[in-house]
This record gives sequence, structure tokens and C-alpha cells, in this order.
Amino acid sequence: MPIPTHVFGFPARPIRPIKESIIAHHRFGTVEVSVLRWERCDFIIEGLDPSDGWFISFRISSPEGSQDLLQFRSSLFSPRQIPDLKRSSSKISQGDGIAAPKWHKADRFWPIIGGKKAEFIGQFYYDTTVSYLFAFRSNKDSTYIAGKDDVSRQDAEDHYKDEENRA
Repeated sequence: MPIPTHVFGFPARPIRPIKESIIAHHRFGTVEVSVLRWERCDFIIEGLDPSDGWFISFRISSPEGSQDLLQFRSSLFSPRQIPDLKRSSSKISQGDGIAAPKWHKADRFWPIIGGKKAEFIGQFYYDTTVSYLFAFRSNKDSTYIAGKDDVSRQDAEDHYKDEENRA
């Protein structure tokens, strides 16, 4: 596994030998996703103060090969910096989690490159996080994009609804 070169969009380099730690593994047909956890103290991250904690990356394995997804100045994870990678700003309805993402109301998004929407592959969980895997397919290969959200988080609407129910 290549060592991450970017963390939260900032260039990163290891300061000691690093061993990857796979914390979750998921399969969607012929596509496999591994969630890797990296300790921040093992890296010098330009633009960020040293701190404890960790970050993740994703390894996608498919019949076409493998891709490691990192964050490049975006909340989305991709195999490289993609200048025209955007998040859809249009209204997106709630899905069922199988055919379409079932995500937190406040964080619905859909990756777009050059005006083309990605194909939804599936969603998966690790820790208290849900992640969404998308693909841009061409005749030659696929480019995978992932996004994530903390499932234990409440938006304001849910918070006030809970307060009303407790009253």
C-alpha cells in the first residue's frame, strides 16, 4: 500500500516506517473497499500542527486494479487531485441505501466531474461513520470517489424534535 501523500488536502510525509491498519472491509459485487486508519503522529503534515488522532484512506480493488483514495483539498476522497471534481448543489432526495445513498439530511451530495454525475456503487459503515462509494466509468477504466458522514451526529431539526419528544 502506498503511504498517503495528502491528509485533509495538505501534503504529508511519514516520519518513520509505517504499517497500515485495515479497520473495515466491504464488497460490492466485484468491487472491494478497505478502510485504512493512519496515526497522525506518524506524519509531518504541511499546514497542520502535530497532534494525536488519526485519519483514514480507502483502498478500492476491482478487476481493473486498485486505487487508493485520499482527500485532496476536498471533503471527497479520490485517487488523485481532480481539478473539476465538484459536489452537486441540486436537491437530492433520500435513497434506500442500496440503489441510492441513504444519508444524513444535511450532508447529501453527489460527485460530478465535468458536468457528469457519478454512479452510486454502495454505502458502508465503520466506527460511527457511513461512507458512500461512487464511480465514474469509461470504456478503459473507472475512477472511484468516496464521501463520508458521522452517523451519530444530529442536525438541528433532529435535535429540536428530540427535545419536543422529551418534554
